[in-house]
Amino acid sequence: MTADDNVKAHGGDDNHDQHNGGGHAAHHETPWYQAPVQLQRWGDTQILPHVNWGDLFFDLFYVGAAYNLGNLLRNERTLRGVLYFGTLFLNVTSIWFDKLMYDARFNVGNDLFHRGVEVLQLAALATAVVHINSVAEMSDTKENPDMFVFCLCNLLHELYHIAREFECYFMIKETPEVKPSTLREVKRHILSIVLLIVATAISASDFYGSDEDDHYDEDKDSSYAGGAADDHHDDHDRMIAATASDYGDTYENDTPVYLLLAAWVSMSLMFFASLGVTYTKENSIPMNVDFVIHRHGEWVMLMLGETVLSLLIVDSADHDNHDYYRSFYSGVLTVIILQYLHFKSQPHNPSDHALHQSKLQGILNLIIVQIYSGALVALGASYKMLLYEYSYEADSSTSSGHRLMGERGRLLAGGTVCANDEECKEFTAHLFCYTMVTVWLTLDLMSITHKGLREQVKRCKRQKNTERFKLTRVFFVLLHILFYLFFAILGEVRQEPEELALIGLVAALIQVGIQILGVKLFPPDPDACMHYRGDGISPIRASELHMSKKWPNTTYGSAVHIAVPEMSDPENSSPDE
Repeated sequence: MTADDNVKAHGGDDNHDQHNGGGHAAHHETPWYQAPVQLQRWGDTQILPHVNWGDLFFDLFYVGAAYNLGNLLRNERTLRGVLYFGTLFLNVTSIWFDKLMYDARFNVGNDLFHRGVEVLQLAALATAVVHINSVAEMSDTKENPDMFVFCLCNLLHELYHIAREFECYFMIKETPEVKPSTLREVKRHILSIVLLIVATAISASDFYGSDEDDHYDEDKDSSYAGGAADDHHDDHDRMIAATASDYGDTYENDTPVYLLLAAWVSMSLMFFASLGVTYTKENSIPMNVDFVIHRHGEWVMLMLGETVLSLLIVDSADHDNHDYYRSFYSGVLTVIILQYLHFKSQPHNPSDHALHQSKLQGILNLIIVQIYSGALVALGASYKMLLYEYSYEADSSTSSGHRLMGERGRLLAGGTVCANDEECKEFTAHLFCYTMVTVWLTLDLMSITHKGLREQVKRCKRQKNTERFKLTRVFFVLLHILFYLFFAILGEVRQEPEELALIGLVAALIQVGIQILGVKLFPPDPDACMHYRGDGISPIRASELHMSKKWPNTTYGSAVHIAVPEMSDPENSSPDE
């Protein structure tokens, strides 16, 4: 089977151009409905679809999501704020990752029905993003509909995802492996749907079932807003005290956010439950791993872009402040190094990706990427907090009012600001250090999922078993551990913005040095790869071909030379080949 035959088997060149939105206009009349087709088949070569403008447009909504979540974290500088940030981020980005998993397995035609459904999906996503508000407003489910609407939109997405799987179950006839694969995906989402229904019902009951007496006194609301405007240049601490006395105690219900977190955890645990399932070519659908690599790269670049925006869009107040610019350029250089390290450590060949290795490696990689992207957004928010400290200092010395304007906006939005400047500075330092450690740690874990822990250990043992190399291995492991521990506790002893930003830059340079040192001391073995090279001659161990240990997307058409007939014919191939 040639590459051209594979393309035609998936619906021709037009389908690849139009994958989920398409990059090229069709030259024929748009049909009302076209059944989806399986994107990748067993034994087919991996063909990366053309640039998909529909996917890129879908990504734009997550620019707003990351911005709103960053504001939420900056407004609520407490552990409760971290809880809301992490939970809302994981839930809203699960929509993106569910879409990725679907698009890597199926191809939807350019018909009016699916285009109309995608418009509704984008509208629901936009509604969820616009209702990401401050913690105070999202937890006040009696007064504000934000949590209810957010839960409802996530529930609608889950139902939409299930409907798409059932559409493939009933409409794709030519490949029988679609039915067990789609049913397995439906089962993975059932518990999360139940939890989302409960969260939506609780928040809806609070909002629509509350009495008039439970709502806040509108006179107090207006008097607070007016008073804040009149006292524009008042002291920051006095504003907080006035807020507590005038605005009154707010109703708080954190149950929906805990249910949202449980919904995400349940989906992740159901992934791990699949480890006990034996995957064969008769009950699983392969993914287009090249497409997943491409989309992951775009996604991480989007999250890095949010970090860059957090550094660039700051009211500096005093352009002559050299400390501000030292912190600013330290942050910019750190992000540049971070994107270099990320793409340097990621595989560019589908056969080297975690999704082409064991099921456990593939599952861990998908989860780690989501946590890693959340850490990038939190890191951008912490950088903005560091840079705003200079605006606050300039305001204290010049009475320009910039700080109070920023804080007043946050207070009017229902945000919880720290009790004093020192508490804010301490939380910012801890957030910066912990998110930086999370970024480095998840980046290392992603690299391990791609190459495998055993292969990493073998790299350390591959050199001559001399005493010197034994000490080198111990030193290298201890260096990683000490690096993480040092940065984790840094916020306890250093809290000045300039110092933290500079140390963050030094840490990024140390990471580059560790990567270079690791390659020099423990070079990877090119003969230990888990796939065939382009010549189709390099050996591959039989145990690695056992399908029960593989993630259900390993098509050896891309790994094994295409001229081998028994590997290119899925009907004549056995799972143990």
